[in-house]
Amino acid sequence: MKNDKHPLVIFDLDGTLSDTQEGIKVSVRYATDILRQSNPSIPQLTEADLNEFIGPPVYDQLRKIGCTDSEAKEGLRLYRVRYSQPKKTEDTPGMFLSRAFPEGKKLLELVSKKYPDWIKTTGTSKPEPWAHVILDKLGLTQLLSSIPHDNGDEKGFQNNGVFGASFGEDRANKESVLNYVLNNVANYFSPDSKWQDVLNPVLVGDRFHDVCGAKKVGIPVVGVKWGYAVEGELEGKLDYPAADLIAKTPEEALSAIEKIIQAN
Repeated sequence: MKNDKHPLVIFDLDGTLSDTQEGIKVSVRYATDILRQSNPSIPQLTEADLNEFIGPPVYDQLRKIGCTDSEAKEGLRLYRVRYSQPKKTEDTPGMFLSRAFPEGKKLLELVSKKYPDWIKTTGTSKPEPWAHVILDKLGLTQLLSSIPHDNGDEKGFQNNGVFGASFGEDRANKESVLNYVLNNVANYFSPDSKWQDVLNPVLVGDRFHDVCGAKKVGIPVVGVKWGYAVEGELEGKLDYPAADLIAKTPEEALSAIEKIIQAN
């Protein structure tokens, strides 16, 4: 490192630390099946279509498949019902179908062991209370840093490394979530300081919206290949910017993180 700024590694959740695709797909199908009863033009989703919902905000993806604003908002509400509290008691909530990605868990363990003083948080487009439930279930919360913050939702003040979206529209995409992480962590070290003066951050993610959000905020991103990205997505070969560095294994990802932190 070229300065005394605090290293901060921000981990995406879906596709990076956790394999959440089953619960997301079940919940999206539930929502779109109900929406289709009122609007038959809403398409039947293929597996490829459903894969596009893993990571990005659900509302945004519903709009992309042709839902109006009001339909997408209702679809998001229905999705959240199925994901957290399904009406049929025999249905497992979608969030409980999550599993840890072995590669993501190993990377978090590697960073925690080699650099215990580095700050480690999540930065997910999933609502923060849900992210907390999933990370607790997977045994990953204790590997994150303890950063005091108020998430603005029903749980209020928190003292952990779990940062995510809100249930409202104020913190709904990756850019706003990353700003939320950066500002809270910077405030922890130096109240009222700009994060650029205090932190040396890097995002670890697996999808285009991770890269786009990081670029908008102005932080580097390591793209990991064990997640849900399609071929060329992280390399900048599609209609998205490229990740700064790309890793196929936890060891490669650790090396990429070190390279970025040491260069800044």
